Amino acid sequence: MRDETADEAASRPECGERRELDEAAESIEAGVSVVVAGPLGTGKTVLTRRLEERLTERGCQPLLLHPAPLPDDVPFEALDAANDERAELVRRGATPAGTVVLVDDAQDLDEASVTALSRAVYARRAVVLFALSVPRVADAAGAGVATTTILDLWLRGFAQRIELKPVSERRARIIVDRLSRGLLDRITTEAIVWQGNGSRTLLRELTRTAVAAVESEADPLEAIRSAPAQGGLSAATDAHIRELDVVAMRTLVLIDRAPGLPYGDAVRCVGRSSLDGLLASGFLAEDGSAVRRLHAVTPLARAAARRLGGEYAIALADRSVADLLPRAGEPVDEALANAVASQLFLHPHAAAALASETREEVLVGAARSANDHEDYGIAAAYAALGLEGGDSERLRVERFYARTMLADAVNAPRSVGIVSGPARVRAAMLRTRLAARSRHTAAEELRRALADTVPGAESSAAEHLERRLLEAQRATAEMRWEDGARSAEAVIIGAPEEVGVRVRALMTLVLTTAMSGDGAATRRELERVRLVLDTDHDGPVDGIARASLLCGALMAAQIVGEDPTPLDPHIADLRRLAVRTGCRRLAALTGLATSLALALDADVDAAVTELRMARRRLHPAPQDPLVPFLKLCIAHLLALHGRVDVAEEILSRIGAVWGTASPVLEQSVAATESVVSLAAGQTDLARDAARRALDLSTRLDAPPVRVRDLYRAIVLGIDPDRMRREIAVAAAGSDAAIVDSLVLLALSADEGAATDALDLLRRTVVLAGTTPGSGATTAPVTSSTRRTLTVLTRREREIAHLIDEGMSNRDIASRLFLSVRTVESHIFQARRKVGAPTRRELGRFVTRGLSPQDDRWRAAPTA
Repeated sequence: MRDETADEAASRPECGERRELDEAAESIEAGVSVVVAGPLGTGKTVLTRRLEERLTERGCQPLLLHPAPLPDDVPFEALDAANDERAELVRRGATPAGTVVLVDDAQDLDEASVTALSRAVYARRAVVLFALSVPRVADAAGAGVATTTILDLWLRGFAQRIELKPVSERRARIIVDRLSRGLLDRITTEAIVWQGNGSRTLLRELTRTAVAAVESEADPLEAIRSAPAQGGLSAATDAHIRELDVVAMRTLVLIDRAPGLPYGDAVRCVGRSSLDGLLASGFLAEDGSAVRRLHAVTPLARAAARRLGGEYAIALADRSVADLLPRAGEPVDEALANAVASQLFLHPHAAAALASETREEVLVGAARSANDHEDYGIAAAYAALGLEGGDSERLRVERFYARTMLADAVNAPRSVGIVSGPARVRAAMLRTRLAARSRHTAAEELRRALADTVPGAESSAAEHLERRLLEAQRATAEMRWEDGARSAEAVIIGAPEEVGVRVRALMTLVLTTAMSGDGAATRRELERVRLVLDTDHDGPVDGIARASLLCGALMAAQIVGEDPTPLDPHIADLRRLAVRTGCRRLAALTGLATSLALALDADVDAAVTELRMARRRLHPAPQDPLVPFLKLCIAHLLALHGRVDVAEEILSRIGAVWGTASPVLEQSVAATESVVSLAAGQTDLARDAARRALDLSTRLDAPPVRVRDLYRAIVLGIDPDRMRREIAVAAAGSDAAIVDSLVLLALSADEGAATDALDLLRRTVVLAGTTPGSGATTAPVTSSTRRTLTVLTRREREIAHLIDEGMSNRDIASRLFLSVRTVESHIFQARRKVGAPTRRELGRFVTRGLSPQDDRWRAAPTA
């Protein structure tokens, strides 16, 4: 039996549950044999080792057997290999009474050894613990002789059975955090927990691979996907797929070759039983959309391909995917398009087997998907491949957009050609996107191409919505917040069925409303954002749109001073989606949102980890105009909490990549520079930057921004009397919570030492679970607090404790076997009873006894 590794020791409290260990020890000492059954990686070996140590301490020296899984034609008897006189006696049928035997990996016992051990148990001459690996899937290959014989002992009452279950997600995260020493970001941790599938062995090897990648400044997600065939991770995955039959392994390979394949398409290839079994056992996952898009655990799928014959297995999967293509002229699903298009690259002769219409649909879908994911080189290549077979307006539009985003101003393409028919709607949407990314020449070229032809009835309405959205973006760029909000609202009202357009319009609306200083309207739009994010959408591209919307909502909440914690469950949802889809762009945006949320929660080190990994996944530089504002907000918070080095690095990168793209960005850079300089002890530089921000904010007509700049000037001693007069005037046009708070604080703020000024500037941001201007003291537990707790029901208190542990409403519903709506109702009633303004504060109140009647309770530090 192998010794315990250092990594197992590190996760020791989680391996070999004490309850199961005590139960096994009591049974052995009582003379009852035990069958410890569980899937591979559930801690059977560690439990066996713990039991050996315990029995030895109590004066019993057990006989240890560890069979070898050798080929059937290789003679090997575990009892002979034990090199112990007691084993020879057991083999001959002369077992001494009271012999204790511990057998690890009992399913690999040879027939002679399992027969001898069973005979000793039936004769009650020996007490045996069989550590037996059982499959996770229902349709696993048939059990061998050893497994059948051992289970017969239990069924006939000669042994007790103890089940070892896979590690729960919560405990898996504990193991990963302990083994990774805090080096991994949340998305990587989420990926390891999912791909580990409750196996401690897989969790350990996945974490080792990820940590090694981080230490070498690589992306851990990519390192896991491309683990070498003979490495530790590959050996672990090879062991975990041995239980699968050929159909199950083919299913894994198929889904890995076409990630996101709808369940209805997959069932045409491999059958429902195999799919359902792999879903239930965690080898596959679905995204929760209406079409149930499927995603495979990539390391396990690669192991299945190796076991089935490598390239041969992949070729069979690719053939199955190609057979799913619809008839000529029908639309092709995005997952199918991506999978088949990649085959056309590697095997150009395969295009001859496709009808020209189908080939065009495939390459258009793949090019569109690549452009939406900002893989512009891939998009241009797909479009070029398609255009080799003949002209296509849709492919020309995708190629034009991809080349525009790849090229500089000199080498940008000049013309897109004629655009009509089905290409018009996509061209109109890409024109809006180009304008938002300041590619005005290309946007104008698309406008001319659209104007040269007459739109059809189907495209006219969609093009109108895109024009209105473009108007909203233009008004926002020109700082006409109210005009931008009106145009965005019109798009949302006019697009009840167009999810993508509505999501893009809502992001514009929530930001323009916040910049206008309308606090009540911003709260309404933030609630609308939460409703949209609660809705299940289809596909990773929608996931990117949702991530952008979430980032915009986080920014809007900060602008007006609203608590951002209600958005935390949506960040967790997007992390899960990013992990399952494998979308690098989605992972990057969600990582930025996670970094900002952690910075707002004052978890500075974790925020820096998330930021650096998101930056790595955003390479090359992203085109999303929201990204620099997110990074500036993170830099602002990091500087306030002492990480000046990282904040300065963010500022330098933004200056190099984005320059001064807009007055709003220029003002944000100046405001952040002021705070960073102050945190670095450079007060004069801080005042200079604050003056620049003041000058720029006079043009923004954004009361929350202006009030912050004026308050910062007062704190830094820049003409405080005049600034106090101006701050009252600037605040008159806004009902945002942060504005009222800063006006009151400005009346008492004086110029002081840098540390005092920095403390005052912390009031300009709203940390998670706080209100504008709140301090950082902790309220004592009072008798009134305890009396208030008694008004909550047992269920309400239980839910509050789970909230404080960081669980989302969906996770709580799953834990308590309730519907999400029922959980939300309990939370609403509990908050109303105790006066908690947010769900997080409800959890803190119930678990820590912080009274909401005390003005300081909201600012208590979170766990």
